[in-house]
Amino acid sequence: PRSAASAAPSKKAGPAAKRKSAKKREGIQCIKTIDFEGNGAQPVRCALAVRNEVWTADWSGRLLIRDREQVDKVKVELPSNALVWCMTYVPGSTPMVWVGQERAGIPVFHASTRELLCTLCGGHTGNVLAFCVADGPSGRVDVWTASNDFSIRCWHVEEGSGRSNGAVSLPNKMQIRRGNALFWHSNGVRCLLRIGPTLWSGSDDKAICLWRCTDGERIESVEEAHEA
Repeated sequence: PRSAASAAPSKKAGPAAKRKSAKKREGIQCIKTIDFEGNGAQPVRCALAVRNEVWTADWSGRLLIRDREQVDKVKVELPSNALVWCMTYVPGSTPMVWVGQERAGIPVFHASTRELLCTLCGGHTGNVLAFCVADGPSGRVDVWTASNDFSIRCWHVEEGSGRSNGAVSLPNKMQIRRGNALFWHSNGVRCLLRIGPTLWSGSDDKAICLWRCTDGERIESVEEAHEA
């Protein structure tokens, strides 16, 4: 005969309990909602976490640095005279925040001191809509930018004096140098993703392109990848 312990039916969690458990384990919970009111507050267009701060840009073009624990507290307002499309953090001995905006040029701020280090020109003739940051060879950092001028550009953050090849000098003996420009898309390029040695791009022309990062050669394209 079976023992009482083995004979007792086991209790199984019901569907509701399973969903609740899965939500706690795998989901993302909203712990706080901040309503920005007054002082000409506008909807937030993009946000970027930088250490213990959050950089936000609103629809009026204001670029604000907020406390990460008290997001409604504005620590600094940085100079910005154009609508901001995107931002990205670039690590290194000179940590930077790059800003894609609705006019030519890419403002580059020091992530710690918030100083405007430079404005990169000559990479695009249109607005910068997306960034992608990845490690390059020999300790270099590559920053890819996508624009509504239908192009993609690679920028190299590396050691150097900024005195040759149109490079821009940075603190700590670093420089930003223009790299390859990639052309194939027939409309604005909206997003970028790097997976290993390959860069993926998505565009308003409905296509997805795969590029080899080392030389910028297009290795595959999927036309009509989406309906819009």
